[in-house]
Amino acid sequence: MENLYTRELLARCAAEEETYQFDRFSHEDAKRLGDLLYENSRSCARTVGVEIRVNGETVYRYLPDSCNRENGKWLRAKGNTVEMMKMSSLRTAVQLFLDQETLEDKKMNNADYGLLGGGFPVLLRGTGMIGTIAVSGLWHVEDHELIIRTLKEYLGGQPVQQ
Repeated sequence: MENLYTRELLARCAAEEETYQFDRFSHEDAKRLGDLLYENSRSCARTVGVEIRVNGETVYRYLPDSCNRENGKWLRAKGNTVEMMKMSSLRTAVQLFLDQETLEDKKMNNADYGLLGGGFPVLLRGTGMIGTIAVSGLWHVEDHELIIRTLKEYLGGQPVQQ
């Protein structure tokens, strides 16, 4: 982890959260984004599950045939970490590693939270966090990168609201 969890990665995660924000986000947007995450994951070496929550409610969840109970567990844990920390789960993992802190130091348990990538906040520009995006199935940094690639594609195709 020492080589991976750097101040540079921490800064990159924070910059991604500044960059990949929405002007609006409905349940229909969650469905479109979830479907795009799934479609983009199909070219990956392993099967990926997807979950999107809005205001604490799961509005999109898809576990393809070769996903299992562990994928569902990690989707929940990653989403919980994002909800609690108000930042990506990868950023949380890096921050705690650099600060030499644990989940327990933050009053978070290993059964419900996870220090690994693959969870990202749904941020409304000018409002803040209203939901979470989680994927599970790849190496956790690849899960994070799948979300970022998909957000870049999705938001690049959305009209900007003034």
